[in-house]
Amino acid sequence: MQKYLDDSEADRFGPSADVASSPSSDSSSSDSSSAKSSTSSDSSMMRNLTQQSSPAPDSPSGNSTTNNKTALLSNAVTTSSTPDASTTPVSKSKKSRGKKTGFRPGTYADDDSAVSSEVTVENGLPLAGRPMTEQTSPLQALESQQLMPTSGAAPERRAGVMPRNRREWCIVIFAVVAIISVAVGVGLGIGLYMSNRGDGNSPDSSREIVIGDPGSSNGPGGVAGSSSDTPTSSPGSNSLFPTLVNGSSPSEAFANAIEYHTISQAISTLASFSEYDESDNSSPTAQQQARDFLVLYDRIPVGIADEKNETSTIDVQPQERKSPQLKTTAYLKTSSPAYRVVQRYALATFYFATDGEGWETNELWVSPGVHECEWVGVICREVDIPSISLLDTLDNPDDIPRYNDGSFDTTIERMVTELNLPENNLKGYLPIEIAGLPFLKVLGLWSNEIGEALPEQIGNLTRLEGLHLDDNMFTGTIPTQLGSLSEMIDLSLSNNQVRGDIPSEILSLEKLERLWLYDMQLDGSLPDESYDELRNLQDLNLRNNKLGGSLPNGIKKLVDLETLDLSSNQFTGVIPSSWSSLVNLKRFDMNNNKLRGKIPNFFDSFPNLESISLDINALIGSIPSTIGSAGLSLKKITLGENKLEGKIPVSIRDCTNLNQLEMNSNQLRGTLPTWIGELTKLEYLDLSDNMLSGDAPSQLSKLTKIKELRLDGNLLEGTVPCPFLQASVVTSDCSPRGGSVTCGCCTRCS
Repeated sequence: MQKYLDDSEADRFGPSADVASSPSSDSSSSDSSSAKSSTSSDSSMMRNLTQQSSPAPDSPSGNSTTNNKTALLSNAVTTSSTPDASTTPVSKSKKSRGKKTGFRPGTYADDDSAVSSEVTVENGLPLAGRPMTEQTSPLQALESQQLMPTSGAAPERRAGVMPRNRREWCIVIFAVVAIISVAVGVGLGIGLYMSNRGDGNSPDSSREIVIGDPGSSNGPGGVAGSSSDTPTSSPGSNSLFPTLVNGSSPSEAFANAIEYHTISQAISTLASFSEYDESDNSSPTAQQQARDFLVLYDRIPVGIADEKNETSTIDVQPQERKSPQLKTTAYLKTSSPAYRVVQRYALATFYFATDGEGWETNELWVSPGVHECEWVGVICREVDIPSISLLDTLDNPDDIPRYNDGSFDTTIERMVTELNLPENNLKGYLPIEIAGLPFLKVLGLWSNEIGEALPEQIGNLTRLEGLHLDDNMFTGTIPTQLGSLSEMIDLSLSNNQVRGDIPSEILSLEKLERLWLYDMQLDGSLPDESYDELRNLQDLNLRNNKLGGSLPNGIKKLVDLETLDLSSNQFTGVIPSSWSSLVNLKRFDMNNNKLRGKIPNFFDSFPNLESISLDINALIGSIPSTIGSAGLSLKKITLGENKLEGKIPVSIRDCTNLNQLEMNSNQLRGTLPTWIGELTKLEYLDLSDNMLSGDAPSQLSKLTKIKELRLDGNLLEGTVPCPFLQASVVTSDCSPRGGSVTCGCCTRCS
């Protein structure tokens, strides 16, 4: 900044003056020759300025300020000075603003010429104390005069560093603008650099990954980078890995990395990434769409992303993905944890494979920059996963850690533990990429329209506890790999078109509590043993299949079993009496098979029994006397369409909560017990097509909740006690069909 010069510096601009000792000393004479004369126009202009600046006639002649400015303007056009002219000091008071020091008064470091501390007057015109060597503008002269110290007083140094004239202000402003420009430039440079890093353009954050051609110099399945320091490796058989075009951009490198890693981990297949021909109206595969989503569309608008949870606060519609309105940065890169990249890819593939656009609810699914754990139906929790990146797995394909390998450094990530989208109009197929969710515990997709075969890769989800794929359109067979799901508790594949045997591997799932495989096309037979490890099984439902053979004796080991439903199959043989060990049994449903022999008299072993269903078989003998031992627990007994004989067991009398009693189409004899009227909660009573005789007991009138009462096809007499106000069906042997029973409320007579 500008400052006064001291004496030594001022000597460069003219003779020194001792202001303190000679405040009124004469100015030194000038030896220089005359300067160039002003033009006539300049002289005329300055005369006008002098007249305008001169004091009015009535003004005091002692107005020093006005005289000083007038003299200074005249001095600006003076071409020479008279050495012998007498001088009169012109003083101007100036308030002291700093410490008094010795210096050359009126001189600045940035002045082009020295300015004298005194002004001389000759012939009424003020002249500088020394000759001017060059012409000075009126503005410069005025500024210099205002800065001159008054004669007779020692000048003081001005405190501070503020600019003193226009020239200085221009310099300061220029400097400030230059500094700001440099700062802005540096900031933009850093911003662009970081943006490139975010986009994967930085060589450190995402190297260019290329899947080697089996015949290339990279070796079979080799991995090559964009620089010579990228390692190569041979992860295995050539047929397992794709031959991809050399990536010319970080986006292509990221795409290649995803393809390579998912294929090497048996999460995707080479065929799923094959090229498609748009001219043939073919569509990209779900895997290709998922890859493109991650690589091309899945980006975060800069400045809007929440760095803590990596979610975006804006809603990006699918049609906006190809033309983002804001500058964006890649959501995931090859430097991201490998398991996190694969998780997002797996969910995106699932979305496209099941026609996600047609779901009833698909909120936030495949929304760019939105964490997959925020997608509807997806539940996550924070877990430790290997911190190895997608790029690291390519550098070391033979040393990829399992997600639960504690020997590697770990990082905390939100990983998917549940995927629940039931009754949501999912169509298409379940992709093998579902194996890319290694922390999945529950997969609930029941009541949709998902078809094709069940992928074997489900067996890789070793943490899976609940698999609910019932009520869909799956085909094929049950993968034997399900036997690897050692944590499985609830397995339901019912109401699908799956065929074949029930894999024996499933019978080794120790933690399994519910196995629902009903309403399918399963055939074959059940193994007689191999039930030792299913001791926790509580619900076994295999109804409505084509299973045959004898009933397995090994089921007796399922001591915790509460529901045993083998109805509507083709089982033959007898009911094993060893099943009496199933002391926790509540439902015993064996109807609609080809069972023969007698019914074991073991029902007193089942104190919690609620349902007995043995109808539509070829069972013979009398009804076991213990069949009503469960008492109040029992709500259903169906023994119709067999070859049973004898009387109705009296033990049923204690089953006062019984809702349904069916013994039709047998060879039962005897009278219709009067105690049946005590079963007041009965809604369905079917004793038709037997050989019952005697009068229809009047106690039947107590069955006020009855909805269907069937007594036809017997040898009954008397009168059926009417009405049954809630009954829709009442049948008996009555007129006009020639029967001997009077029934005024019957809907049909036989």
